Amino acid sequence: MKGLDDGLIEKELLQNLDEAYKIRINNLTESIRLTYQVIGTALSNNQEMIMAKAQNLMGLFFMIKGEYEKSRKFSNDALTYFKSITDKKGMADAIFNIASTYYKTDNFHQGLLLLLQSKQLYTEIEGHGNTARVLKAIGTIYEYLGDNNKAAEIYEKCVEVSLLANEPNMESNAYNPLSGIYLKNKEFDKAMDMVKKSIAIKLKTKDERGLAFSIYGRGKVYLQLNEFDKAIDDFHQSFQLHQKMGDRLGESMALNKLGLAYYHISDFEKAIYYLTQALEIANHYNISLLIYKVNHALYLTYKKMGDWEKSLSYLEVYSTMMKASTSAQTFNLIASYDALFKLEKLESEAKAQKELYDIIEKKNIELDLFFYRVSHDLKGPITSMMGLHNLIKRENFSDGAMSYFNMYHSQFMRLHMIVMDLINLTMMKNTEENNVEIDFMKIVQDCIQSCTYHENYKKINFTYECQENLNFHSQWVIINTIFQNLIENAIKYSRKIPDSYIRIYISKEKERLKILVEDNGMGISKENHARIFNMFFRANHHVEGSGLGLYILKRAVERLRGEIELKSELGKGSTFIIYLSENACL
Repeated sequence: MKGLDDGLIEKELLQNLDEAYKIRINNLTESIRLTYQVIGTALSNNQEMIMAKAQNLMGLFFMIKGEYEKSRKFSNDALTYFKSITDKKGMADAIFNIASTYYKTDNFHQGLLLLLQSKQLYTEIEGHGNTARVLKAIGTIYEYLGDNNKAAEIYEKCVEVSLLANEPNMESNAYNPLSGIYLKNKEFDKAMDMVKKSIAIKLKTKDERGLAFSIYGRGKVYLQLNEFDKAIDDFHQSFQLHQKMGDRLGESMALNKLGLAYYHISDFEKAIYYLTQALEIANHYNISLLIYKVNHALYLTYKKMGDWEKSLSYLEVYSTMMKASTSAQTFNLIASYDALFKLEKLESEAKAQKELYDIIEKKNIELDLFFYRVSHDLKGPITSMMGLHNLIKRENFSDGAMSYFNMYHSQFMRLHMIVMDLINLTMMKNTEENNVEIDFMKIVQDCIQSCTYHENYKKINFTYECQENLNFHSQWVIINTIFQNLIENAIKYSRKIPDSYIRIYISKEKERLKILVEDNGMGISKENHARIFNMFFRANHHVEGSGLGLYILKRAVERLRGEIELKSELGKGSTFIIYLSENACL
């Protein structure tokens, strides 16, 4: 019963984690409480997988709250476990959490490197929704680097991927920064259109945390349009939602904009009140990007008030932070661009290679079908003409006339060999994988028997041996093709000598199958060794053939991921050695 109880506990804990993740959008406090409960139960029941999943969620929740040290601690613990079992989804989630804590505290380079890792993992497991959230984060980094055009392109890609994944909340999350970029470009109508689309989605999905960011985005548009009352209303509403959700980053962002809105209408008392609150949160949670933004806003406010002493004190903090940030980040920003460039280049090259491969594959299939259809269409008339030759031989034609008929027959035989080789080639290329145990003795005997029509056949002494209990599994069609071409090639290029032979040995050598076919035929000159496997190449034009036999042999061996060795000397004979691995196929 213990196994059954463990299974029920695990199921219940997973359901609790799903619930905690779902309600994060409107009750983050309850999400954290539920997940803490799961951690306690998992710990007492030794449920390591559940524990790691819960730690990843806690990493996400504390990242949302702006408690980045806690977030990294939980995420790193989860990452250690998921690495130990090579769980790519768990690893990607943990790395994304850690990356987010870095780029949200102004460590963009470290954040970017980790984001690229998580994106790669998500891509491998085809997680469109998760890829979308990584893209949004990368877009944020581009925006920080000042490349608004590239950032917009990334955000648009995020929208595209979100639609594929049917993730409306992620889609709307990308609309918010897109709105901000349009705003920077003074395209106010586009900016408002984007943020309204985002708000509509958030209201539909009841994502309160997301809604807080969307309303904040609308407030930014109103601020730029000098509609200060509407801007202040939106920033207040955004702050209240963030406060309810416990999102410290969101709180400080809304408070900062509230301070700026009151600065613009010269209500300096309220401006200082909200900016001071924003600075307190940013300092407490080490949100560097907001710290110097708020210091700059306070500098402007006190300057406009004529309080030069305080104005200069905030300017000094702002300038010191900017200088430190610039000197510390310069190398990292260059490295970040380099990493992004390399990623884009690799993705672009991979896409181009795939497109090229698809085109080539399509053309190859079309060419195979063309060969197959034409070969079959030719096979019928050629067979008929060959049959007609047998009838002609029975008639009483003159020697001169028969010599012409024999010439025709010789050419038809050559055409017949080419057609049959083309049919065999297309059949071999398109055969489905079907590994069976190979009866080598039967294949060799059948291949030898099928070559009786060759002129030299009766003068050749065949010997063949096969190691006992080979128990080798592979594709019968391709193995048969290998033996058929090896044996037929040896017969065609045999010499008319009394002791002409073809010897075949099949054995296992270092876990690989070894096929050796040796003859004392015409042999191949050294300068032709590298060319004999080319399509339509014939080393000896005095022997009838299509020039496809050894090409087909090579393709068959390659299809089974094998190797070919050739030892041959002109006038002395040839030895072909084939090495094959079991169950291998391209």
